[in-house]
Amino acid sequence: MSTAKFDQSSNLLLDEKMANRFKEITEGKVAWDDEGDHSITADAMRLVMRERYLDIESLSEEGLKRFWSCHRGLTRHCFSGIGGFSIRFTAQYNLFSGTICALGTPDQIEWLKASHDKGELGCFMLTEQGAGVLSGLVVEATATYDKSRKGFTLNTATDDSKKVWISQGLVADHGIFMANLLIDGKNHGPHGFLVDMKTPGITLTNMAKKTAFNTLDNAEAVFSDVFLPQSQLLRKHAWIDESGGYRYHGEKPPTFIKIGQRLLSGRLCIADAAVEYFLQCFEKTKKYTESRLINTGGDQKVPIAKLKYVEQAFESLGSVARVNSLCLQLLEHDFAKVVVEGSGDFDRNLQIAINAIKVEGVDHSTIALSKLRCKVGSYGLYDSSPFGSTNDILYCMRFAEGDAHVLQQTITRETIKPYMTPVGFLKLVLFVAFGMMLSPVLSPALRLRHHLNRHVLSLLVFLKINTPAHGKLGAWYRAGDLVYKVAKVASLRIIYNTVTSRTAKSRDTDVYLREALKECAAL
Repeated sequence: MSTAKFDQSSNLLLDEKMANRFKEITEGKVAWDDEGDHSITADAMRLVMRERYLDIESLSEEGLKRFWSCHRGLTRHCFSGIGGFSIRFTAQYNLFSGTICALGTPDQIEWLKASHDKGELGCFMLTEQGAGVLSGLVVEATATYDKSRKGFTLNTATDDSKKVWISQGLVADHGIFMANLLIDGKNHGPHGFLVDMKTPGITLTNMAKKTAFNTLDNAEAVFSDVFLPQSQLLRKHAWIDESGGYRYHGEKPPTFIKIGQRLLSGRLCIADAAVEYFLQCFEKTKKYTESRLINTGGDQKVPIAKLKYVEQAFESLGSVARVNSLCLQLLEHDFAKVVVEGSGDFDRNLQIAINAIKVEGVDHSTIALSKLRCKVGSYGLYDSSPFGSTNDILYCMRFAEGDAHVLQQTITRETIKPYMTPVGFLKLVLFVAFGMMLSPVLSPALRLRHHLNRHVLSLLVFLKINTPAHGKLGAWYRAGDLVYKVAKVASLRIIYNTVTSRTAKSRDTDVYLREALKECAAL
């Protein structure tokens, strides 16, 4: 991962600047209401685009900083009926526009800029019925190349291949359709295709009503023999030549992580939004507890915030959230550096770190919010409190751009790789043995490493015992919680090391490590 200089203070200034600009554009022009019709937030999105709140020039490092800054600012307004819009914002700028910027040719990017300035909306069609959000990337939709017509025929031929949960799908003017590229019967894997959503053969249906944020439309999309000219393939990295052959830059065809790189930036902005959402709830609750007095005996009254158990909760929950926030900003900085370089090749360590903070940032925010609510009595029932149906946005974040369980499996697979050989396994056994002997004198950071080694050893022993009878895949699925325990500890360690290796240690990082060790002991 990048060790380039990171300046958190500049992010804070940018956050304030973008929040003020958003207020300037929308104040008095949009009646925010998360229970209203989705046309409200769609019109607001068009307004924000035409006013150039965020320019399309997001391939630059500074451009990506503005995007993440905008997203944090929108999350701060979730209590004002803007939750649905914040998800729409991500779909428009990150998934749709960001993918074109990453995979499109210069002429396609110029088209995007003109479309953006006219307020034309876009959607990103990846998730399919058969795969859902739990099975990782599975694409069955097809784009079959027709040499005679010099174009592609797009299909979701089976019920499993139809696109579902497509944010902004009902109102979008354009879309990116992710499908397997088929040429002369050969499958070249998932590629992106730019589609006019009014093209004949596209059928859109509104998904079921959600528990919250119905101002965001989610569509089911079925494609039946939808024809696209050859020029609509996003062809920065791969293209069809004049003879109808498949060509690509470099020695190998583009990987999915290159084709779908905006899923990585999406994971960052979703986790960032979750942590920011919790911190807003946290600050609002803390302010209430500082002014709410309770009787502690006789005539003595003290603020709820001064009760010891409340003080301890505020310290632990706040510190972990702030460390998660700092980790996110460091990884956003690293992601932007890769985008600036233009290769689209993301270091595996960066990918795993992004997965780790996506899981832990969202999970901690969800669990911490529940813990926070339990500390403040009847305030947790008030409509004026930060608790209630708006909190459901955190559950949306848990599976958006990669379900937590799927991402945890990638983290575990990467973590156990060094120990899969006989020599690596022997080293792990020795690490665990020495860790047990030296446990009383290990530093907190080394104790966290020891916890990870123990869980990795338990998983590998289980796999070695069960693989002969059930095969590698069967043994893996039978391992159950052993897989997720490794991912949990590995993620906590990745976040702690990311922050402490690049910024000064602080009370927050000390508390984070203390709370991480508590979680490990409870596994």
